[in-house]
Amino acid sequence: MEKEQESRTLSQWELDVLQEYPYQIVGAEQRGNTWRLDTDRGVKALYRYEAKAGQVSQTHALLEHLAARGFRRTNRFIRTRDGWPYVYRGTYTYVLTDWVTGRPADFRQESDLQRATQSLAEVHRLGAGSPINSGPSSSQENEWNRKLAERKESLQWYRRLAKAKKHSNEFEALFLERADEYERKAAQALQQLSDGGIERIAGEVRSTGIVCHRNWREENLRFNGEHRLDVIGWDACGSDLPVVELSQLIRRAMATRKSWEVDLGREILNGYEEISPLGGKEKKILLGLLAFPQHFWGTVADYFRGRRDVEEMTVRLREGISEEEQRETFLEEFRRFVP
Repeated sequence: MEKEQESRTLSQWELDVLQEYPYQIVGAEQRGNTWRLDTDRGVKALYRYEAKAGQVSQTHALLEHLAARGFRRTNRFIRTRDGWPYVYRGTYTYVLTDWVTGRPADFRQESDLQRATQSLAEVHRLGAGSPINSGPSSSQENEWNRKLAERKESLQWYRRLAKAKKHSNEFEALFLERADEYERKAAQALQQLSDGGIERIAGEVRSTGIVCHRNWREENLRFNGEHRLDVIGWDACGSDLPVVELSQLIRRAMATRKSWEVDLGREILNGYEEISPLGGKEKKILLGLLAFPQHFWGTVADYFRGRRDVEEMTVRLREGISEEEQRETFLEEFRRFVP
């Protein structure tokens, strides 16, 4: 009853969950599906997931695997009195962790980006051999070739839809003007992935059990002090291709700076390879992933899926074409650096 009196904002359900842990709650603040808890043993976080306990248990196993191999800068799950890493109630799974403080990373800052790159490489290297399984619920390493092929096909479908209209608006006219060019670029990117042996690399990833974070964004990377970088947001972690996550980091860094800078790409790749070197085939896959016209495809897909503010979407499409042209220039120079 003491917990109930001191934490009136918590529902009876959450209070019941907290009874499983050896803490006295002295204050609580809800933040989305998370509770920030002041306890007699420091600040904790109570997370509520709709994911089944088995999936949460796999995340726990990965974090423990990383910790055993030396990467402890995560919000590991606190065990209950009975030793469980979670509490299952109704359709929800609850997890308690230490509350991670600190500012989010800023990819515009060279030191932040460097540390984020190194930490990503550490996770990929130390995550090898993880006990997390590669079942359909957690595995994506075989999906990227299919996903990008489907996006290329969708560009063709959207082109047919635009051509079928008697009168094209400004967005559709601009899209039709550039559609063939970007379908060709998408096809070339897919060919690079095939030449890099993405299917074989995916098989190797499955056999070695390499696991990725799969949400390596600034808000999930927290600087606690000048140099310590804690990583949170492990909800989506699972078996995947490390080179995919590296390509996503490069894209996000470029998007944050609104410029495709060759020197920045080199710094990211060099920083990553200092800890987790890439093979020649993986570098070909990296180039293929970066070559896919993602911004152009995403804008066109948004338009044809229902976002029909023509003026706004036309501005976005022009920005996307400009960004794609910058990326093409970047890739021409970057290929000389990546053997």
